[in-house]
Amino acid sequence: MRRWLLVAVLVILVSGCAQQTNLSGKTIAECEKLAEQQKYDCYRLNALQKGDETLCQLSGKTVGEKDYCYIDVAKKKQSIDVCKLVSEEATRKDYCYIQVAIQKNDESICEIVSKTGDLNKDVCYMDVAATKQDENICEKVATSKDKDICYGKLAVMKNDVTLCEKAGTQRESCLASFK
Repeated sequence: MRRWLLVAVLVILVSGCAQQTNLSGKTIAECEKLAEQQKYDCYRLNALQKGDETLCQLSGKTVGEKDYCYIDVAKKKQSIDVCKLVSEEATRKDYCYIQVAIQKNDESICEIVSKTGDLNKDVCYMDVAATKQDENICEKVATSKDKDICYGKLAVMKNDVTLCEKAGTQRESCLASFK
């Protein structure tokens, strides 16, 4: 599920990038004159370029389209306050919090993430640990399987075989990475 969500986000971003060359630098008044989908893309691009989340209300018909605009602006501004504007659909809101936590290298933001679903606190801690390359953050991961994965991933990233000893169920596969 997590991979599917990330692929969906990338597809949305790439499809938006394809039109950015035509829309870059357009004013809000110029956006208004465009055809429907280009208009939404233009508002979203303006929101991102200006760091202005208020433009996200104009960036699509659906709640999802607006949410992804908020997520992009939140990442740019590194603002959990912008994440609070994302709809109550937990997965998107949690995704926003996780993205800001990664951007800010701040695992304390992971506390805001819900405890359930594919994008949970453990995923947040694991992603921030990987970004910071800080194995101490792995200790905050609640489930033992995810904690083991966290240590194993960091061992390989840091090229530190000694971390494999903390990888529990992932120990053997971790050690195999160094052979």
